[in-house]
Amino acid sequence: MTAPLAVQLPDELLDEIAHRAAALLAEQHRAPEPWLSVADAAKHLGYGDHVERGKRRVYDLVSRGELHPKRDGARLVFRPSDIDRYLEENT
Repeated sequence: MTAPLAVQLPDELLDEIAHRAAALLAEQHRAPEPWLSVADAAKHLGYGDHVERGKRRVYDLVSRGELHPKRDGARLVFRPSDIDRYLEENT
């Protein structure tokens, strides 16, 4: 029989471990993101009142390689997190 091992960890390290574990669990149980159409991507970019202008902006960002859509046949689809990442990096 082995003796139990008792280890004292600093509170800061325990907090860090707890936060990391919580983040991993949240990520595992997160619902998948919806796919957005070009029009929905334009709205997500803030072009709600000017959807046609927003759609042109989305196509421009795709052609410049700044947004990376997936394809559903000929249709482009986007993840909201990809648009959010673009906004964070470019605003």
